[in-house]
Amino acid sequence: MEDATAPIALRLVREHLARIYRPLIDMTDTSSLPPERRDPVFLSRALAAKAVELLIGCRPQEAADSVVDGPDDFGIDAIAISPDHTEIWFVQAKWSDLGKAGFDSSNAAKIVNALQRLADRRYRGFNARIHAMTNQIDMALSSRHCRVHLVAAMAGEARLSPHVQDQLSLGQEQFGFAGRIPVEVHTLGLPDFYAAARSTATRRWGRGMNSLATQAITEATRRRLFDALRAAPSTWSGGLDEIAFLSRLYDLGRLPSFDPRFATAEDDIVQHRLNNPEDWEDDWVFTDSRLGLADGPDAALLRFLAEMIHPAVRADSNEVEYLLALINDALAPDGYQLRPASVISGYPVYEARRTSTGAGRPTAAPTLSTTSLSGLAAAVPATPAHSASDVYATVREQAKGDRSDYNRARLPHPDSNQADVFDSTHKATGTRVAVKQLHGKYPTEGRGARMRREIEVGIALNGHPHTMPILDHGTDFTWFAMPWADGTAEDHQAELQDPGRLRALIDALTSALGAAHQSGWIHRDIKPSNILLLDGRWVLADWGAVRRPPGQTTKVGRTRLGIGTEGFTAPEIFTTNQGTPQATSDIYGVGRVIAWAVTGQIPAAPCHPRPLAQHRQSSHTTRPLPPAPEHRRTDRPDRT
Repeated sequence: MEDATAPIALRLVREHLARIYRPLIDMTDTSSLPPERRDPVFLSRALAAKAVELLIGCRPQEAADSVVDGPDDFGIDAIAISPDHTEIWFVQAKWSDLGKAGFDSSNAAKIVNALQRLADRRYRGFNARIHAMTNQIDMALSSRHCRVHLVAAMAGEARLSPHVQDQLSLGQEQFGFAGRIPVEVHTLGLPDFYAAARSTATRRWGRGMNSLATQAITEATRRRLFDALRAAPSTWSGGLDEIAFLSRLYDLGRLPSFDPRFATAEDDIVQHRLNNPEDWEDDWVFTDSRLGLADGPDAALLRFLAEMIHPAVRADSNEVEYLLALINDALAPDGYQLRPASVISGYPVYEARRTSTGAGRPTAAPTLSTTSLSGLAAAVPATPAHSASDVYATVREQAKGDRSDYNRARLPHPDSNQADVFDSTHKATGTRVAVKQLHGKYPTEGRGARMRREIEVGIALNGHPHTMPILDHGTDFTWFAMPWADGTAEDHQAELQDPGRLRALIDALTSALGAAHQSGWIHRDIKPSNILLLDGRWVLADWGAVRRPPGQTTKVGRTRLGIGTEGFTAPEIFTTNQGTPQATSDIYGVGRVIAWAVTGQIPAAPCHPRPLAQHRQSSHTTRPLPPAPEHRRTDRPDRT
């Protein structure tokens, strides 16, 4: 930014921050300071909040709530966590009345130390604001898909010296136990904040974006994507006219007109697309520099693509499915996917997310099946994806890892074996949940490892519409809270005689397993009692028997004897000497579930039979099962 422009930009940014954040940011800890000292503190906090607002697309109040600046903040001014706990942003903000703020070596050392303390779960010494977020931080850092974003927000040039870059690079390598958690470093400078302040409405560009200056999506990808969209049988604006569609994303009254006869982009577009539709080509939006789709930040393009398949824009589910596959196929090489983020009237609302392996190494979106499931999934019509209800989202947001936050029934459900499941209520919201807790004060090592796996994989898959969400858990991994389900597939077996209802269940299973298999996880215990009905959709639960990717198993050489359920589990899992479990092992389980649903009988085991009393060794259903059919033994033990 030119020196002559800097004072103007600084004044506008200051006025913008004061107007938006003065009523929102907590400044009670500075009440004893004189105004001349309070104001720089406020502006620094407001800058941090604005960085959060710009990067993850949240509302100003949410951004203000992310501010943790104060004594004992260890150089962290704001912390923001994505709803699915797979991304976390740590922001350090620097304000300067001269527009000369920078990020020096001492700043870098301070925040790298803070990151390492958080990675090691050494929360002692952090201030109360950060302590209030420790459970959320722990859930994020425990996710196998966690990505950490370190943000330097400055009222100055967004530049880092080579020495500071070296310091941060070393921190990236060391953070999260020898680099287990990837760390991306981003900078926002005065030009970025000035550009945002000039707009009357911040665009909500979607969660998981890197920064206003990020362009991970290459020119080649954009051209390929635009060519595919041009050839698509549907229009980019769906059921809306072009002005109505674009107004959902842009303040057209603030964008300039290319036609000198008009003052705004809105008038320009009305004249040349509505009044005279032949003036511009139908694909004009892809190359219009005002919209930033061809050469703007990733976030502008990704938000546009997500809006194309929004339920309010496009009602034809076949069109949505076609465009989603087209878009995700094009974005995959650059490390992005559109994934369900919320639900409207039973239909998914999509947001762009970074894939777990990053740019250039694509992974499939959770709602799309992997190669091993593609044949089965292709034969099953897609059902609208759902997300956890708002009440469950509130429980997760308030999670502190404190079991006393829940009123539990005095006795656990009778269907408990590996762990006790309690009918519970979240005190703060009154929401009914299930609390699953290991037996006894000193559980065995095996059961403790099983529950830890169940929690870690459940958190990693949080946000997927067909996996059981983890709402809260103890830091010792001996208990966790999940939504209260409306029974298992066993409870609804009669309904599954209807082909349409059975197809919906199988589609849910293939969707959940597709996401798990892409990350290298094999469930290993697909059976009716582990398939639960939650808010009208099927979810796959009980990931305690999951096989992790190579190198992440609990113990080397650990036997597989006893894993799985006779009649449903593949032979290579159910025995100890017939090969390594693969994605096809879970597909075998899906097939056995289909056989059970159609016949009402447990499929015959192909080999190595064992007593039927072991059929239900490891489910965590949250309500009693109906009486067993006559062909089963009824003297079996309870399940979890």
